[in-house]
Amino acid sequence: MNTKIIIGIVVVLAIIIVGGFFLLGQNGTENLLPEVSGLIPDETGAPAAGTPSSNNMPVIGGSENPGEQPSQGDMPNAAATITYSASGFSPNPVTIKKGETVIFVNESGHDMWIASAMHPTHAVYPEKTPGDCFGSAFDACKGISSGQSWSFTFNSVGEWGYHDHLSTKNFGKVIVK
Repeated sequence: MNTKIIIGIVVVLAIIIVGGFFLLGQNGTENLLPEVSGLIPDETGAPAAGTPSSNNMPVIGGSENPGEQPSQGDMPNAAATITYSASGFSPNPVTIKKGETVIFVNESGHDMWIASAMHPTHAVYPEKTPGDCFGSAFDACKGISSGQSWSFTFNSVGEWGYHDHLSTKNFGKVIVK
């Protein structure tokens, strides 16, 4: 092979590696997508259909003061609470009614990123909103720190698979009747 071609290939690979490092951040989970903002409630003050709930913010508890627990006023009424730990999601599956909220609590010791099936498109859950980061409204759009929670209101009847986008071997199902 020509020496110039080999040098060119090495330079291109180096640029890709360095660019990937800066694009993805040091641990590969930062800066993947912009922060979710601007979720607008409807005229009743309720979150728009299929949007993350909890005062229209997807993360619950401790975001400004990491050691502080959320007050009861910060927590949405939940039909189910799913805990994420080193062994995965529990309980799994859960069954709720249309319009009810599920809270996902992270007790894993590392970030979790709840997202609709299928990985990596997250497009199975049918509702779409303007703030979607991938293919569905059912997507946290970022890592949720250990000790924090994320909630979602399910407005579509069906069986909705989900996974931890940061650890795709962990998955679960919410059944909405």
